[in-house]
Order: sequence, then structure tokens, then C-alpha cells
Amino acid sequence: MFYVYELSCLRLLQAVRENNDLKNQLDEKVNEVVVLKEQNAVYVADFQQEREDRERSQSRVIDLEQQLAVATQRIVELENEVRHFSMTTRRQVSSVLYSHCLL
Repeated sequence: MFYVYELSCLRLLQAVRENNDLKNQLDEKVNEVVVLKEQNAVYVADFQQEREDRERSQSRVIDLEQQLAVATQRIVELENEVRHFSMTTRRQVSSVLYSHCLL
């Protein structure tokens, strides 16, 4: 009978050890899940920041393209004014020279 009791105690001790091992494994897995959730939160925040940066950059590109279009149009207008002024000035100079030649 003592042998059966001793055998039962050994089995119980073995079951307790296995239970402790499983509890330790579970604790490790819980810690892994916590770490993975923290990493995921960092990745999500980084992804969102990159998206915002891309959107901000794209907005800046659009703004600069619009400014370039306005500046290009202004350059065309100024070049036309210079041509007109140049032609007008030449006519005036020619007219003055011609009138001086006639005098």
C-alpha cells in the first residue's frame, strides 16, 4: 500500500511539474504576444507617419507645380511686353531719326 501511495505521490509531483512547465510556457507566449503587439503599434504609427509625409509632400509638389505654371505664364506675359516695348521703341527711334533727317 505504501508503494501505491508513493507511486501516486510521484505521479502527482510529475503532474505538478508538467503544470508548472506549461504555465511557464504560457507566460512566455503571453510575453511574446505583448511584445508583438507593441511592435505592431510601432509599425502602424510609422506607416501612418509615412503616409502623412507622402501626402504632405504630394501637396507641396502640387503647390509648386501651380506656382511654376503661374510664373511661366508671367514670364510669357513679360516677354510679350518686352517685345512690344522693343518694337514701339524702335518705331519711335526710327521716327525721330527720320524726322531729323527730313529737317
